[in-house]
Amino acid sequence: MTGILDFFAQTHTPYLHATGRSGTALLLEHLQVGKGGRILEIGFGTGQTLVEIAVRRPGNELFGIENTEGMFRSAQRRLNLCGLSGIRLAMAPEGGALPYPSGFFDAVIAESVLAILPDEDIPLLLESCARVLKPGGLLIINESLWRSDVSRETMREINQKCIGLFGIPQASDQFAFPDDWERICRNLGLSLEKKQHLSVVSARMPVKISYALAVSGLYSSFGRLKRAVHPVLSKQAKDFRKAEQQFKSYGLFLEGVLFCFRKG
Repeated sequence: MTGILDFFAQTHTPYLHATGRSGTALLLEHLQVGKGGRILEIGFGTGQTLVEIAVRRPGNELFGIENTEGMFRSAQRRLNLCGLSGIRLAMAPEGGALPYPSGFFDAVIAESVLAILPDEDIPLLLESCARVLKPGGLLIINESLWRSDVSRETMREINQKCIGLFGIPQASDQFAFPDDWERICRNLGLSLEKKQHLSVVSARMPVKISYALAVSGLYSSFGRLKRAVHPVLSKQAKDFRKAEQQFKSYGLFLEGVLFCFRKG
């Protein structure tokens, strides 16, 4: 079975994070950056959030970095079709350090990206985020983390199954809970301004008429059509749905959490 990230890239799937579009809407509520500010998205996937920011927060310089080639190509096509070729995309270098100068960004964002990295890479990437932020800059992350009643043994069991079935873990079992993320960021000089559990939050994206948003929607729709009619993609979709059934016996084990940190 192909990895699920490659499948999502081929099918142009947007909003690959907790609560989907609602989670991105909440993130954008906190993304308060003045005109001319620089914003970096880590792990931009198929590019939908970058389109949302470009349309809803105009006048900023947008950057994105991604470590999956399929996602990079899918996002590049989406942005080009939307007429947003000015957004600067880059593939992540080996080692995980962000290839940008210190104090370069007004905000860094990530949606369900950091917690699926190898455990040893998470503190290093958060340290790199803190380095590239300007004083007063924002780090906003929307992550799916383990619920407090899940044991470490169950976490490891679920992650082992997920890696075998989907090619990625569910979430780090070393940095499993919100307190772990707060501690790392606090030690890096990042103060917590807001923490919201997405299961109790319902944010809505304001209606906005835009050529870029309309084209981006068509691009996502074409991906759903490909998934329905392409024999290989259709089979992969069925295989992934079948694989997901193996986790029903665990009940609810993840919850989305949005953090908003500010660099001192």
